[in-house]
Amino acid sequence: MKKLIQWLYSVTFVRFVMVGVVNTVVGMAIMFGGYNLLRVPYWPDTARYWLFSALGYVLSSLMSFFLNKSFTFRSKEKMWPEFWRFGVVIAICYGIAYGAARPLVQSLLSGQSKSLQDNVAYVAGAVIFTLLNFAGQRLFAFRKKQITEIEQEIEQEIEEKIEEKKQGAHDDND
Repeated sequence: MKKLIQWLYSVTFVRFVMVGVVNTVVGMAIMFGGYNLLRVPYWPDTARYWLFSALGYVLSSLMSFFLNKSFTFRSKEKMWPEFWRFGVVIAICYGIAYGAARPLVQSLLSGQSKSLQDNVAYVAGAVIFTLLNFAGQRLFAFRKKQITEIEQEIEQEIEEKIEEKKQGAHDDND
């Protein structure tokens, strides 16, 4: 529990939340604006819910990737492997968060309009998504090499240099 509290109060988490605020404003503007303003004729509320939540997350996630890579996690790793890991995390978190939020909110607000239920589900989904996403991005997408791996690489480099010097000394003696 202490480790979780330290994790949530870390500078990385604060930067993650800052980026998340920007992403949330962009994503929610797309979701709420699309769902409530762009009424596609003959489309049921369920189709509009998924269309505009997905569109909001795809566009804000692209922005999020670049901000989190450079600002939040300050990653120097190659872009494409991180990009794919990031995408996997986003997709899993999105599916879990919005898949759970809608039925949960529908059951809690069963007497309310579908429109209100879906709007509240967007907010509930965003909360669930944020918590899952931080864990996934930190532990998987922008993971840093473990100290033991780095130590092993350093030891291997030292051993190789020692071997090279031995080879050089052996060649000098011949």
